[in-house]
Order: sequence, then structure tokens, then C-alpha cells
Amino acid sequence: MLPLTLVRIGRRSCLTLLAASAVLAWGQADPRYRGWERMMSRSTVLGIELSVGHELQEGKASRPYFKCVQRIDPDAFSDIYQSVMKRVLTPDEARFAEAFWESDIGARMAELVEWAQYHDLGLTPPHAPNLFTAAEQAAADVYNRSAAAEKLSAELTRLHGQMEPEAEARARSLMAMCRDMP
Repeated sequence: MLPLTLVRIGRRSCLTLLAASAVLAWGQADPRYRGWERMMSRSTVLGIELSVGHELQEGKASRPYFKCVQRIDPDAFSDIYQSVMKRVLTPDEARFAEAFWESDIGARMAELVEWAQYHDLGLTPPHAPNLFTAAEQAAADVYNRSAAAEKLSAELTRLHGQMEPEAEARARSLMAMCRDMP
């Protein structure tokens, strides 16, 4: 078994497996993960999907409902989280945050956030975590210590683990549409 190492993501953290002596060089990150607002949107949609999947396993949701939820566009909440960035960050901080989250390291960090959602629920993620080299972690730490990262983390902390209210309303609407399907 590989040892667990804590990787900081702003004030949030996630566990990633790290081979103690491995130096891993990964290719470009999956473009689906680029952008903070896309990462947050994908995370929101994945949370809905995992929740309904759990309900399905417990017999509390139907297979057609689950299949409908699985078809929710992963970017369905991107505009909401883009507005959060604009509300919370200065224009310079927003440009800095976007540059980071559009980078390969930012996209790979977004993949770790998704991986952590599965891990935190005791589920097996569909892919192995995309590990950082020491140099890449150092580059990520520059962002993690930035005013932009701190402000975005503070805004998410302010919500006490709840969704942005507009995102919650949209999630309820999307889920209601799926429930109403035959």
C-alpha cells in the first residue's frame, strides 16, 4: 500500500496517494478540468450524481432518474461560479486565478478535487490521482498562498459547506426536471 500525503488546495485539502520514492512526470491535464469555475461546476454536478447514485443503491431513486442526472452538463454551473469570482476577486486576482486554473497544474489540481470527492465518500474513483512532482507542488503552493486562493476559499468557507445559493436553486431545478421524466 502506498503512503498517504496531504496536498493543500487553498484552505481545502485532499488526500492523494504518493509513492515515496517515485518521481512522476505526467502529460498535459485533461482540458475538461481547466478553469476554477469549470472545476467548481464539475464538482457540483459530480456531487449531485454521487448523491443520486447512492440513493439508487439504497432503492430511493429510480434508474431513469439516475440516468437523467448523469446527463447534466458538467458546465451547468460554470456561469454561477464565474460570477462568484467576479464578486470576490479584484480584476488582477481574477486574472491570476484564471491563469493558474487554466494551466496544466491547475487543471491537474482540479482532477485531485474530483478524486477527493470519491475518496471522501469511500468510493473508488474512475481514475488514479494525477500526482505532482515536488516542483509542481511548489508551483501550486504559490497559487495556494495567493490572495485569490484565500478569497475564494474564504467565500466557500463562508457558505459552510453549502452550495452557492444560486447553484443550489439550479441544482434543485435540474433534479426536479429529472424526477419528472417518465
